[in-house]
Amino acid sequence: GIDTSKFQGAASHRPQKTLITWSRWTKHKCLGDVLNLLDILRDHDPEWKLIVAGSPSELSARDLDREVHQRGLTEAVEIIERPSDAELRQAITRASIFVSASQFEGFGIAAVEAMSAGLPVVLSDIDAHRHLIAESSAGLLADFSNPDDSAAKTADLFRRLEDQSCRLNAKAISRSCSWDWPTIGAQTLDLYFSAAGLTPRNILGIDVAPLKRDRAIEELDARVERGQNTRVAFANAHTLNTVHDSLEVK
Repeated sequence: GIDTSKFQGAASHRPQKTLITWSRWTKHKCLGDVLNLLDILRDHDPEWKLIVAGSPSELSARDLDREVHQRGLTEAVEIIERPSDAELRQAITRASIFVSASQFEGFGIAAVEAMSAGLPVVLSDIDAHRHLIAESSAGLLADFSNPDDSAAKTADLFRRLEDQSCRLNAKAISRSCSWDWPTIGAQTLDLYFSAAGLTPRNILGIDVAPLKRDRAIEELDARVERGQNTRVAFANAHTLNTVHDSLEVK
């Protein structure tokens, strides 16, 4: 899950030809492929820019500067090293599309954070990203190893933004709520309670109430006080199979 309030709605309200990506700067993030995408976009329209934010890891800010310089993109790329949440939020306000060329993600936290900010996304075609796009419809998958493909997909998404920016921004924000901590926390608790046998369940078509001893006594006492006739059976395997197989017992 993520904290959707951190960057919620921060994306530019007007379509801007500025891409943004944030991550740890590792080789599997394929930031060079993102720079190649920008290079192709600028061949058609020199207004395109890119913000690269994140923390050094296998790559340093100097390494990224070198990659940018080699492609002649110095004037078009802004590198923000170790941004605070406030600094990253400010950068997001100047962007309209989030991109990630990552070769591996366990979940895709940055992409979901981007959606919460109202940024449609262009993501590499990997399992985690396929799941996010299928669940959210808030962006596109692209082959970043082919910069012509990723550039075409990004340009297409931007054209859609120009036509219906409010709708796409709102969709991204709305879909991100599926992964906010309150939602994920509730789902996790439900899973734990179910695994621990603490929630009502239906076994072999029979409703079973999981009650601890004290709670069961309280429930039975209350029914006695109300004069309510109650049949009690312990839901062990024999009882459940007998009830399931016998209409008379049911």
